Amino acid sequence: ACPVGSVVVGSREFIWRARRARKLLGGGMRQVGVLAAPGLIALRDGPAGMIERLAEDHANARTLAEGLVEMPGIIDLDLSRVRTNFVFFRVAAAPGGALDGRPAQATRAAFLDALLGEGVAMVAYPHGQIRAVTHYGIEERHIERVLRATGRALESLGHRSSPVPVG
Repeated sequence: ACPVGSVVVGSREFIWRARRARKLLGGGMRQVGVLAAPGLIALRDGPAGMIERLAEDHANARTLAEGLVEMPGIIDLDLSRVRTNFVFFRVAAAPGGALDGRPAQATRAAFLDALLGEGVAMVAYPHGQIRAVTHYGIEERHIERVLRATGRALESLGHRSSPVPVG
């Protein structure tokens, strides 16, 4: 659950030595409280809390991927590779649509802008991919909303609509 760094646990002397070693090796960042918070939550909730949350995130990503792969215009989404909370895919230009014949980056940018207009943020990733991530704060009930928004974003590119699976 901790995005960077670590949490050091030990006696005062041990922590003092660890801090000294960090400084001697050139490590250390300022204003790291925001980075320490996930570590503190993991310690507070224990293995049952955050580990179960990760499993929920992975299941939500799988549900998202299974919905996306059925949508016209979503390409290069390999369900066998969806094992974590990341989903990678590409968006095709709709034949005869406004962006037909334009570079893939234009299609991707238009798709991401349309999604953002729906209140859903996904990220442009290298090689024309789009990355969707499920995480703490995104629950199973939100996935259907994301799929509906994705369908509308694809329609705005000229793809025909397809029913959103209801889980």
